[in-house]
Amino acid sequence: MDEDGPEDGNRRGLLTAATIGMGAVALGSGLWGLASAMAPSADVTYLSPYSVDLKDIPAGGQKAIRFGRWPAFIRHRTPDQIALAEAGDIDRHFDPFARNANLPRAAEASDANRRATPDGRFIIVLGYCTKEGCVTLFDEGDFGGWFCPCCATHYDLAGRFRRGIAPENMAIPHYSITRQMQVELIPKGQRALSPDDLDRLIYGDRSRAG
Repeated sequence: MDEDGPEDGNRRGLLTAATIGMGAVALGSGLWGLASAMAPSADVTYLSPYSVDLKDIPAGGQKAIRFGRWPAFIRHRTPDQIALAEAGDIDRHFDPFARNANLPRAAEASDANRRATPDGRFIIVLGYCTKEGCVTLFDEGDFGGWFCPCCATHYDLAGRFRRGIAPENMAIPHYSITRQMQVELIPKGQRALSPDDLDRLIYGDRSRAG
């Protein structure tokens, strides 16, 4: 059997290096695509820091604020929407608990236990579906609240899931509201992910390479 010459060896080396390089690029692109798919859509406006002036949110509108890895939605409900949410209290809910970090764990999922202000105008929820963590769509679904396009779960105007396969109501984070109607979200040992943080999660710590 003939032995390979130096040119054959070099050619094989170049082909191997090219194959490894293309595989690394494909893997990186796939991971980035996955991260992009799980990220909020472009219509989610992130604010920083974890605070927002409630007076800036028009009736019927919503703002999103970056909170940890996900957005928190701050919604200004109209009187009609408040009435619909309160009427929903008499229906059977899939999840009977408020899931409100500001209340005891056993608090029931009434609208009174879900609203952020006593008058019911504002509600604050973490903006992801409790089934797979997909970002929910605002003012969508059969109940006027939020809708998850991934598992077709419908949430009502109080963030309670009313149709679909989600296991829980949308979570409500810790927050405080000042007399000036400034709301501040209070993370429990969390911080927002920067682009560099996301790069490190996907590609590792490049500073240690080489």
